[in-house]
Amino acid sequence: AIQRYPQACVFVGNTELPVPCNAWTKMLRSCNIMFFYDISKHVPFPPWGVTANLLVRGSRHNNTIQFKGKYPKTGGGEDIDLCFQ
Repeated sequence: AIQRYPQACVFVGNTELPVPCNAWTKMLRSCNIMFFYDISKHVPFPPWGVTANLLVRGSRHNNTIQFKGKYPKTGGGEDIDLCFQ
């Protein structure tokens, strides 16, 4: 992907989830709450991705793009803010 789109700032990867094995995991799969974990398999240019699946172009020597401390530690909004930066 990096070679095909060298100017891209963010890439969205995949998380392969295991096959559901009990009522709880079957429910998670059936309600589609896990859709964004493998969105890049279904959408060519996803508008959003799970934070753990993002590859953000940058440099460790250029810290202008980073997570801000204003978001809750439990999550919520930090991934969207990071992508907007």
